[in-house]
Amino acid sequence: MITPTSTRVGLEHRAFTLVELLVVLVIVAILSALSLAGLAGVRDRSKADKTRSTIRKLNEVIVPQFESYLSRRVTTSGSFPQQCVGAATFTAGGTPVMMASGAYSTAINRLWAQRLIMALEMPDQWNDVMAAGSAAVPLWTLTTPVRRYARYKNQ
Repeated sequence: MITPTSTRVGLEHRAFTLVELLVVLVIVAILSALSLAGLAGVRDRSKADKTRSTIRKLNEVIVPQFESYLSRRVTTSGSFPQQCVGAATFTAGGTPVMMASGAYSTAINRLWAQRLIMALEMPDQWNDVMAAGSAAVPLWTLTTPVRRYARYKNQ
């Protein structure tokens, strides 16, 4: 036989109380906060890995180009072989450079010539890209990459 009190007890157990719902919501909020904190660390690591990958790719392109300058022959002009420009001064990145004289002049002039070619062929910024045919750029430095940069800048 069913009494009114036994029916009432059965109905009370079928529903959740407000306190139980709030406890569940707090637990879910804590778990989601922990998972988002973990994802933030993963996101930072992925950004760092992407940056490392980009640096590695740039290194693979730039290092062989840079190493080619170690054995690259500098085309010279002028009446003396040790004067790589043929004049007393030339401009490297907007700075006038005096040609060396003395016992080590050939080596020093070759070094400055290589530095100028490197700055023109691998520019850091648009200011380093010189207009091909301008007076600031010696004719012997107008290699194919320098002409290509100048053409691109002029367009």
